[in-house]
This record gives sequence, structure tokens and C-alpha cells, in this order.
Amino acid sequence: IPAGIGPRPQFRFDLADSAGIAQLFGMRLLDGEGTPIWEWDGKPSTLNALDRRQLTVLEAAGEPGVFLFLPTRDPMLLLPECAESGRLSQSGGFLEFDFCWRGTIDTASQ
Repeated sequence: IPAGIGPRPQFRFDLADSAGIAQLFGMRLLDGEGTPIWEWDGKPSTLNALDRRQLTVLEAAGEPGVFLFLPTRDPMLLLPECAESGRLSQSGGFLEFDFCWRGTIDTASQ
């Protein structure tokens, strides 16, 4: 994230350009020094509370993280605004995700 962005930025995570399934283990927003500003708590309910499009959150039965069902080519997740994100306008920062692409879904026959 470059320095000089607006005072209250909000970030959108565009997960894929193909329909499929991903497994999300973690995500966090860091300032330019690497200090965490926001971190997902790992709970499916927290993701379900966020604004999202073309994305269904599923619990990962017996596996770490959560599964994300992405039925179209344009899924997105809008991360929450947080008071600390104003620091990014000065220092820049990083949006860090730990996830695994589990497979593509063929939607041509639908």
C-alpha cells in the first residue's frame, strides 16, 4: 500500500478471476513498519459479517482456516474500516493474506 492514500482508506480483497474454492488461514493489515493495524480473528462469523459479493464462507471441517466458495469470476471481500488505518497515509503499509487456492470450478455448463 503506497504512502499518501486518503485518511480513511477501505480495502477490497479481490480473491480470484476464476470460479473456485479457496482456503483462508489469515489476513492482516500492517503499517509501513510491519506493525499490525487489523487482523482477522480466524472465525467464519467475522467474515460473514463483512460486506462481500459472490463469496460464501464455509467452515473447514477438521482443517485449519475456512473455505471460501467463489461461484463467479469476480468475488470480493470488503475489509472493515479501522481507526488505525489513517497511519497508512503517512507510512504506507501491507495487506497480507495467507490462503490456498483449492480448485477451479467449471461454470461453462451452467
